[in-house]
Amino acid sequence: WGTDLYLASAISGRSVLDGGWEHFVDDRDEAVEEALRRTCDTLGAEPWRWGEHHTLHIPHLFAEQSPLLAGWSMPAAPWGGSHHTVNQSGYSFSEPDLRATWIASLRVITPLDDLGAATFSYPGGQSGQPGHEHYRDLFAPYVQGEMLPLWFWDEDVGEHAVDTLVLRPG
Repeated sequence: WGTDLYLASAISGRSVLDGGWEHFVDDRDEAVEEALRRTCDTLGAEPWRWGEHHTLHIPHLFAEQSPLLAGWSMPAAPWGGSHHTVNQSGYSFSEPDLRATWIASLRVITPLDDLGAATFSYPGGQSGQPGHEHYRDLFAPYVQGEMLPLWFWDEDVGEHAVDTLVLRPG
């Protein structure tokens, strides 16, 4: 029974209501009404948007170690998607909130007939170094669903390069 309930809620296109959960409740209709009542109590009677409750926050690995490092995390932002959408974004059924606990991060669109027209989106920045000007510069475009050019050809890379890093063996 537990497996059926899990599979009903975990497989795209199905609902937990399809999982034979009547084994866990005395009255299915009453259980659904109570769940709806609790949901409305939690979310409030005012109209709400999914992204306001399902926020995206990407913490830096060390941000919780010290208040001085808190600025290394990406800012919280309203987020869409779920386990069952193209914009994959999960949340935990066991947590009291609906914040995004995982996302589909790197997104690349590459037209095979024109590789130079490739685009990408990534939820962080290019440098990986907190404090660097490019540490979080891709976060806002990612959250807004904006795709950026992904330079494929050497000429394009050379034309758009801002910095060059040269590594030489010591």
